[in-house]
Amino acid sequence: MKQQDNDKLKALFKESPSSEPSMAFESRLMRQIKIETEKRAKRIRLYNTLWLGGGIAAIVAIVSFICWYGNITFDFPEMNIQGLDQLFSSVHLSTPLIAFGALVLLLLMGDTLIRRKIEERNSKKQ
Repeated sequence: MKQQDNDKLKALFKESPSSEPSMAFESRLMRQIKIETEKRAKRIRLYNTLWLGGGIAAIVAIVSFICWYGNITFDFPEMNIQGLDQLFSSVHLSTPLIAFGALVLLLLMGDTLIRRKIEERNSKKQ
């Protein structure tokens, strides 16, 4: 039984043309590979952005917690936003904490942009 199956398969392979794939097949295959590579790059950029946002939030939360738990105060004037001071009467915005958070955000965004440009430049060279 097995021998007959093998013989049939051999006959089928001998009958089928063994030419190379057409140029249209190769171009479609390469186009599909390029599309999948672009999708993967977009997904990686999205993950990096999410991790960056999470890292910034974690840094701000840790600094805020340390300042709140350790009763660390600064002798800077507090920011009072008109109209919102009644809505958030128990929330006091500390200028140094906001400045620190903004500085960290700017540094991380700058670092990410610089690394992305360097990566793009290196990928173009190859």
